[in-house]
Amino acid sequence: MKNKFLKALVASFALAVSGFASAGLIVEYDYSTATSSRGLAATYVDLDFTASALVLNNANNTFNSFGNHFYHNGWDNVFNPNKYYSNTIGGSQTFNFNNLDFALENISGTSTYWLRSSLDGFASDISSGIFGNGLVTNFSVDLSTLGDISSPVSFRWYFASNSIAGFANHECGGIGTQGCGASDVGQDLKFFATVADVPEPSTLAVFALGLMGLASRKFKKKA
Repeated sequence: MKNKFLKALVASFALAVSGFASAGLIVEYDYSTATSSRGLAATYVDLDFTASALVLNNANNTFNSFGNHFYHNGWDNVFNPNKYYSNTIGGSQTFNFNNLDFALENISGTSTYWLRSSLDGFASDISSGIFGNGLVTNFSVDLSTLGDISSPVSFRWYFASNSIAGFANHECGGIGTQGCGASDVGQDLKFFATVADVPEPSTLAVFALGLMGLASRKFKKKA
């Protein structure tokens, strides 16, 4: 019985040390804040995280950001490693990405995107997809396979598109909003993650003292 009780105490203490995992939205980019700038600043960043702007790179010196659209104009219709959107996300402690949601649109024809990360030097695809017909298309990508993240990670979205294309939704709002209220509403760019909340040392000390008190009472009763 004594061994069982000690095992229960150890298990309880281990659970306390591991903390309670909190999951949820950590970073959001609201397309309705898009301006004529190549960078779209994050509109929400959790206190435990950092996020750079979503930046349009090497876009043939042309871009078209307005209202609820963050676009590029006429990229190559094949994969080009030198043309992409990118951002960087970091955390104050080790965390795990859950999923990534975003919406893409082009003006005409069909476009393809590829998502890669700095974890392998942007060498392999995390995901890819096709969108077109002038409609906003929603994508949700499982990022849990990236494992534990302990340093900032950069993401890149590459596009094969010979028309105006990029990130968009049709929410109502923003200066110059177009397509407002259309049936293909779309969604903003959102990152979700899980963080293990590690208790403060004082909390652990109080918990340990409590366990010791319980153990002492248990053994005194047996004596």
